[in-house]
Amino acid sequence: MTGSIVLKLWLTIVLLIIVVFIALGLGLFQAVENFYYTQIAAGLINQGQEVADMYAKNPAEFQENNEIEYVSRIMNAHLMILTQLSH
Repeated sequence: MTGSIVLKLWLTIVLLIIVVFIALGLGLFQAVENFYYTQIAAGLINQGQEVADMYAKNPAEFQENNEIEYVSRIMNAHLMILTQLSH
């Protein structure tokens, strides 16, 4: 009789530990994923702001010298400057 109770107790403890680990794993995965995407988004926003500042200093020279192409290669990203005059 005591063997059955001890077995049920151990199974319950093991099951509880598994459930807690699964819950913690999912929670940590979500937290790390959100942190990663926040970091990536912040970096992209900073890069975009830097390009916008470069363009705002002298738009004609920025376009004439194909600086957008050079900046695009350095950043390894596709860039497009849109202004109110763009169609």
